[in-house]
Amino acid sequence: MPESAHASQARLEHLIAQFAGTRALVLGDAILDRYIWGSVERVSPEAPVPVVHIQSQTEMLGGAANVAANLAALGARAEFVGAIGDDAEGAALAALLGEIGAPRSGLAKLSGRPTTVKTRVLSMGQQIVRLDREDTAPFGDAMRRRLLDRFARALPRADVAILSDYAKGVLCGPVCEEAIRLAKRAGKIVVVDPKGTDYRRYRGADAIKPNQREAAAASGVAIDSEASLERAARAILRIVRGRAVVISRSGEGAAVFERGRPAEFVRARARAVFDESGCGDSFIAALALGLARGATAAEAAALGNLAGSVVVGKLGAASATREELLDALDPGRAQRKLRGATQLKAELAMLRAAGKRIVFTNGCFDLFHLGHIKFLERARQLGGALVVAINSDASVRRVKGPPRPVLDQDSRAAILSAIDAVDFVVLFDEDTPERLLRELRPDVLVKGKGLKEQQIVGAEIVEAQGGRTVSLPLFGETTTDAMVEKIARQPATAMRSKQAPPDSR
Repeated sequence: MPESAHASQARLEHLIAQFAGTRALVLGDAILDRYIWGSVERVSPEAPVPVVHIQSQTEMLGGAANVAANLAALGARAEFVGAIGDDAEGAALAALLGEIGAPRSGLAKLSGRPTTVKTRVLSMGQQIVRLDREDTAPFGDAMRRRLLDRFARALPRADVAILSDYAKGVLCGPVCEEAIRLAKRAGKIVVVDPKGTDYRRYRGADAIKPNQREAAAASGVAIDSEASLERAARAILRIVRGRAVVISRSGEGAAVFERGRPAEFVRARARAVFDESGCGDSFIAALALGLARGATAAEAAALGNLAGSVVVGKLGAASATREELLDALDPGRAQRKLRGATQLKAELAMLRAAGKRIVFTNGCFDLFHLGHIKFLERARQLGGALVVAINSDASVRRVKGPPRPVLDQDSRAAILSAIDAVDFVVLFDEDTPERLLRELRPDVLVKGKGLKEQQIVGAEIVEAQGGRTVSLPLFGETTTDAMVEKIARQPATAMRSKQAPPDSR
């Protein structure tokens, strides 16, 4: 079967740009993903198992709630409807939803049933064990009505509805059927990430996205070729009676099947695999947003495949941002190294999990000179990744006064990105980088010009978080301020006399 000419890069970029402000509603199983990070130096004398010295703990949205997190990361306005327990984990999950801008009114609290929690213990980026706390028994009629009431109230605000089934009790047959009926009656697009083998409960959904293993189980067709893949997909289409079946195929990309149309195949994008958990959540989020913005099923699948390819290089139930999707479309774009704070925070978490020390420095970096390069090279030697935070144009004007900056923020970011010692560049609008330091939590804060450590802005923040501050000497006698003053002292006639004569050829 031929590979689909599913969309041009320009078309996909256009669709990604339209994600901003799209309203998406998720109904499904909320999970709190907990990560315990530690070091292993010995084996327990009690049993042949490693002893983990706990160093830190993080919590993230998981399950269907991670779909909402991915929607928000892609620029959409996400709402979530699901169930939590009346416990500390439920409160933590609700707080995380609040952080992505999702209203907590969609959460139905149930006493006597715990919030689903998956706890992973890791050392040096490797998962040692996973501990699950859950109750997957079906919900009673009263709880089902509460969930459907919340879903119905949120529907008018949505452009697309996503049913994300993790088989934890929310999306039983009656809830699925009624939710799809309500959404279709309201004229909404419905996209399903299914679970189990009985797909009749998803009947009427516009698109359904099983992976290849799930498609084989639901259709009863053993998939060992593209022909058998199509037979399985056509069987699912007959069951669901929807518009499209999109089958994700891991390293082989995705396959799209629609009524009355030939199959289309979306090739995979080569990426280093760090952790496959959460890829399906990213895929369904981008797929749904694409359909909501008028993409064809094949174009939406290409967007989903793109998002999955980004997340597979991260640790845990992570999210893909619009910037990362654009970087994946155009690898040369990523070389600029400029990141937003939210995206950078996620990337730094992955580097820490791999045992990397994060080094942070900041400045205006207006009019670059040799001293800057030597300083950055030395700073990079202090850890495994160097983050350079630069003042925005507005910030430089406040701090330095007009006519600074000489170079605008885009030019300064591009120059820094071209330096091998720099791993990431991030902008800040405030006068100081204190907000970024609290958010990014670097291990080392480094500044130059021979400043005393107590003179370094943010030193107390980094040290309170367990990091340290390093002061490097002035490399050379040149400073940006001195360069600007020297240029300003040059008379205009002298500057013109030093210009090269025009080319007479």
